[in-house]
Amino acid sequence: MIDREHFSGQQTGEEIQIFLRKHQITLVWSLRHVIFVLLVSVLVLLGVWTWLPRFFGSLLLGFGVLLIPMAVFGGWQYLVWYYDIFVVTNRRLLDFARKPLIYEKRDEAQLSRVQDIKVEFPGTIPVLLDYGNVNIQTAGTKGQIVFTLVPHPRDVQAQILQLV
Repeated sequence: MIDREHFSGQQTGEEIQIFLRKHQITLVWSLRHVIFVLLVSVLVLLGVWTWLPRFFGSLLLGFGVLLIPMAVFGGWQYLVWYYDIFVVTNRRLLDFARKPLIYEKRDEAQLSRVQDIKVEFPGTIPVLLDYGNVNIQTAGTKGQIVFTLVPHPRDVQAQILQLV
């Protein structure tokens, strides 16, 4: 388990300096289908309630059956977002990605191997909402670690450069 203070494989004397998840708007974007179905369901149910109350029960049951898979899908998307974590300690850069019951990935590089840090904004909305990618070029076998769609990427870049 990973939290803001500890993670598995943490070395003695290693302290977490930066703990990040992807920007919350990326979670909203991945839940856009669920949000759309919920809004349409509410609008349809409100419309049917006003002019056709005798069929309301069967329609409500039909939407209930539709909402169960949407809730499961929404919960899955939240877990994928929640377990995609970027950590910078006083010694290492770590990128944890996990899809429960499917896979777990962990990339890491020593801070002493950092050669270059670039910030990239993949569009207009990320510029306006101040989230983007932090590309960290390292010496060694890994080559590059990318913190994708993190909030305030320029601040993250500056903090990493101070630690280096």
